[in-house]
Amino acid sequence: MKKKIVVVAYHIGRVGSSALMGILKLGGLNAGESNRLTPPAPMNPKGFFELKRQNRFLGETFKGFYPDITDPPPLDVVIEKGKLFHQDYRRLLNDELGDVFPYVVKAQRFLVLSFLHHLQQEYEIKVIVISRNEHEQVLSILRVWKKNVLDPVFRDATYDFVLAYIRKWKEFSRHFMESFPFEYYHVSFEDLIRHGRLEVDRIFAFIGEKPPSPGAAAQWLDVSLVNRPHYD
Repeated sequence: MKKKIVVVAYHIGRVGSSALMGILKLGGLNAGESNRLTPPAPMNPKGFFELKRQNRFLGETFKGFYPDITDPPPLDVVIEKGKLFHQDYRRLLNDELGDVFPYVVKAQRFLVLSFLHHLQQEYEIKVIVISRNEHEQVLSILRVWKKNVLDPVFRDATYDFVLAYIRKWKEFSRHFMESFPFEYYHVSFEDLIRHGRLEVDRIFAFIGEKPPSPGAAAQWLDVSLVNRPHYD
């Protein structure tokens, strides 16, 4: 039986990916030790569940496209990077997460999946694609950029600018899914918050694992953290 890797994929941040990662960790999936993960911050007080080494790896491999605020890379560039660096990424996961499966990792801007595409003979890979209402996502990004981005072009960005930015990466992710065959399950942040128990059960049925207790899942999905004045 293949060892399993569960992936939380999203086009651009502020979609609830960290909330979903926390749920999956509650269900027993291996997201990594806390000292290897990006620590909590005011914009995300419960933590990001992102491997710091993976973020550096993406920044080096996709320099000029990640984590910068840019247009998406051409798909042929992403395909080539996947071919060249998938074994490096495999070693990264093994070093960071050891032999405790199933793993769960984020695929920021879908880019991680370009490596995992070449590892499907070795691993069973399940991809959960999370999205969010565009209006709420735009407002959330604007709040984060205003407080954290030094470049005034982005710090003072307009609603329409951010909306166009989101849609470019959404279109990229759509083309990506057409080019890279995986088992995909789509979930919205709104469904995760409004129908938590039902959606959590569906997600864990898709990945073939036992869900956390309803009480633990409900406590984790703290609605009070959504749409706060400065961050959500």
